[in-house]
Amino acid sequence: MLTADGKVVGLVRMTLRTGQNLNFAVPVEAIRAFLAGDVAQRSVETFQEAIQLLAQESGLSFASEGLSDPRGCALARSAISMAGSDKERWLQATSTAWKHFRVTDCLDEHLGWARKTYLMFGAGHEESFALYSAALMAGARRASDGTDLWREAVQAMEQEDKVRPRADWRFWADLAEAAENLPGMGATAEHALERAAAPCMQLALPSDGPELQANEGGQCRNRIGLLVFAHFSAQGKLDAARAGLGIATNVRETQSEDFELSRWLAGLEEHWLALANSYFQVGRFADASNAAATAADLWVELGTWHSAFEARCAAAFYAGRAHNDDDALRHGRDCIALSNRVENPDTLLLGIIHASLSRIFQARGLPDQVLVHTQQALALLDPEKNRSLMGSVLEKRASALLDLQRPSEALAAAQEALQLTDGSDASTHFVAGSAAFDLRDFTTAERYFRKAAELNPSNSAALYNVALCLENRGFRSDAALWYRKYLKLAPNGEKRPAIEKTLHEWGM
Repeated sequence: MLTADGKVVGLVRMTLRTGQNLNFAVPVEAIRAFLAGDVAQRSVETFQEAIQLLAQESGLSFASEGLSDPRGCALARSAISMAGSDKERWLQATSTAWKHFRVTDCLDEHLGWARKTYLMFGAGHEESFALYSAALMAGARRASDGTDLWREAVQAMEQEDKVRPRADWRFWADLAEAAENLPGMGATAEHALERAAAPCMQLALPSDGPELQANEGGQCRNRIGLLVFAHFSAQGKLDAARAGLGIATNVRETQSEDFELSRWLAGLEEHWLALANSYFQVGRFADASNAAATAADLWVELGTWHSAFEARCAAAFYAGRAHNDDDALRHGRDCIALSNRVENPDTLLLGIIHASLSRIFQARGLPDQVLVHTQQALALLDPEKNRSLMGSVLEKRASALLDLQRPSEALAAAQEALQLTDGSDASTHFVAGSAAFDLRDFTTAERYFRKAAELNPSNSAALYNVALCLENRGFRSDAALWYRKYLKLAPNGEKRPAIEKTLHEWGM
């Protein structure tokens, strides 16, 4: 950072996973003076001078990061022009230009130069083919519609393999990627992936440390894994896609020489979350939970707390759908803990997780914990937008209060739940009836039990409880009628002996 008179007052930096990006500022007047001087303006007189300047220019540009470099393009054009018809010079000029300026404004020109160089040497020439295929792949990746370039790449690689059979994993990985982007070439892509994987998996991986970052074994596993993921995801073969993503994730710290692939590797977490959603769509909830949990773990490592929070909550939700309560509880607690690191966390998501945990604790007979999580859920949910969910939460809260022998509060919670669900839930009516019964308000209890039986005719307990309320109110004939309804619905029910004894004593 500089003041208006050019005094350096600070340094802007950005810390990345694998290093730092340093940005230096130069006073604009100094740039103008440079551009007006002899160095910038003097003409390039010889081919070797053009090549030398191309190499020097690489130290001044950030072309490898996708920024424009018009001076590099101009130098490349000069070198190509001076190469004439000399194919060796063409190769030197195009390879030097590609090495330093392959993602600049003149990418289309690079592709043309690389194509001409390859035609000069013909199939089977390693260096010219490597330059040509790299330019094709880069151009196709950046094109809004790269179909023609992908097709040209496939044709060139298939021709090259016929002339000189290839065993290099990079060659087959490129062919797999190109074929994957063309309709009707899934078999070609899959064959290429198999050919790429064989030599790739034979490459050693360092156990750890900085040497992993430049290790070819790590680079190939990253790329092959992601290609496998993309290929099988498109086909809906989710387990195979997961295997590929697992390979890439296991060596995710490896740096790729390919800028586009590096950007893709940085999105591994998104790929895992997308896989989780795919599993969820086909009803494989446990697998969805595991994939979402992996995404959350990766985001935690990066300190990306908001994404980690959402992925962990998703893992908890999916585990709940899979009836895997242990995982749902573990992920749910982690989700709640991560919300403390997030500014303005999604309240609906948190409310859903608290509601899910209350269900688990209800099933495990822990009413105190049910009250804790239902209270949190009710504080987070919107009664206008989440009426059904809030009704369910209140019903669980009423049941917990009933278990804790707090029938007045239980009845109030159940009645509030019925208002939110428009009285449509049979189990809530049953809980309300039970609370009223404990309060010895048999008239109110009877009303709720009757409604529970009406909404759920298979609920024999509701029939029995209606009879019990009528008996307590002194209406034996009506009670006997409801006892018989219970016996008809549950002829082998546990209440049968007591009911028959009662009816016998009544002479009915």
